[in-house]
Amino acid sequence: MGPLTDQLIESLDKLIEILEEDGDKHWSHWLRESKRLIQAEDFRGVEKFLGAFGGMGSFNDFQLSTIGRSNESFSKLQSSSYTLAEEIKRSYESST
Repeated sequence: MGPLTDQLIESLDKLIEILEEDGDKHWSHWLRESKRLIQAEDFRGVEKFLGAFGGMGSFNDFQLSTIGRSNESFSKLQSSSYTLAEEIKRSYESST
């Protein structure tokens, strides 16, 4: 694993923590599974995470329900995590 992967895992940890504090089970499980695969150096974890985005009802449509939490900062974390995963994907695809 490289530095981008380490950063993605840290971001996933933060997202999972926020989701669980908010009471979400679906997306927190999805991200936990993505993280587990990534930590096992299985590229499918990156693909799984990226698969959470796009289309109606996707992860990028998710809004926190807990009052006091900023959806804007959550959205920025989602976006930066997505960008990291895309960078990892590009690097992986160029090396294969």
